[in-house]
Amino acid sequence: MHAAEPRPCPRCGYDLTGLARRGRCPECGQFYDLAYLPTRSPDNESFSRRSDRIAARLRTIALALLTLFALICGGLLSAYIPNRDRAIAYTAIFVFLGLLATLTSYFYEKDT
Repeated sequence: MHAAEPRPCPRCGYDLTGLARRGRCPECGQFYDLAYLPTRSPDNESFSRRSDRIAARLRTIALALLTLFALICGGLLSAYIPNRDRAIAYTAIFVFLGLLATLTSYFYEKDT
């Protein structure tokens, strides 16, 4: 007996093997018909695209957390140092740059 060939979703690469002949991908919601999908090996480019999307999502989350950390640290610093205006200004700059990096990463993530 031979194992079924993987049938990846054309959009996200999710393995559709064992699912109904027609339907929606449980991962991304893309309609599929197994009769028209070629069989592919797991090391195909669709699996690579999926891992690239996961890496992009993790990068965006890390940037957002780093920005939040900068905001919290800046708020704590401004409460304990005598020159609050300078701490608030530096915090605003770091948070602005962090938000800019997070948004850039988020929109780049949508393209992958």
